Amino acid sequence: MMKNLLVPALLLTSSLAGSAAQVLVVNFSSASGNDMSAADATALGADLFQNVRTGSTTTGTTATISLAAVTGGISYADYYQQNQNLALGQPYATLVGAKLITSGTGAGSNLSVNIDLDLGAWLTAGDYSGYKVTVYYAGRSAGAETLMTDSTADVHFDDGTLTPDDTVTLSHHGASPNTAFWAGIGHEHQFTGTNLNIQMDYLGGTSSGFQAGISAIRIESVPEPSVALLGAIGILGLIRRRR
Repeated sequence: MMKNLLVPALLLTSSLAGSAAQVLVVNFSSASGNDMSAADATALGADLFQNVRTGSTTTGTTATISLAAVTGGISYADYYQQNQNLALGQPYATLVGAKLITSGTGAGSNLSVNIDLDLGAWLTAGDYSGYKVTVYYAGRSAGAETLMTDSTADVHFDDGTLTPDDTVTLSHHGASPNTAFWAGIGHEHQFTGTNLNIQMDYLGGTSSGFQAGISAIRIESVPEPSVALLGAIGILGLIRRRR
């Protein structure tokens, strides 16, 4: 009798599992030659990805992010071509980075990168309880590398309920003579709020060659446990007690 009850309960448990997790990747590039490919996206575990064109060095320009039901934009200060495609399966050809404007319009200004995303519709459509965010970085110059990996947080996250800071683990350096080029990933952060803001502050230094920035962002949903699934688990517990 208990076996007869146990089999339907197990089938119920497996059939009522919540929505599967979904991974989105937004890659920042300056030109089509620097875009992420489907193979690159697969290497990062992405289900869907978007290449966001950041264009040439500028101030105050905003690029649009629209991926699945996630919408938003990025206000960026600078980009550069890394020319080192050997790290973490790309996307490390181009990045969006904070810098000091040393000449021309806005000279002396400390510029920063600001990414604003609305994840509300995506979370609702997938019945997700939250999401995890990982930022991919790249840079050049030992000075920028030091600032990105020291105890001073230069990248901040805010989902309206929590504001953690990021730290970076370097995983690759460019080959000679470009040993100052590097790439790395930030820590994984988990959020529940529907609006995500990622702010990268100016790192310091006095020249435009002193650069580090955000190459891509990875967002992974956290499925909502099904209420019915919890009920099925309760049935299994009752069966065990009867036995």
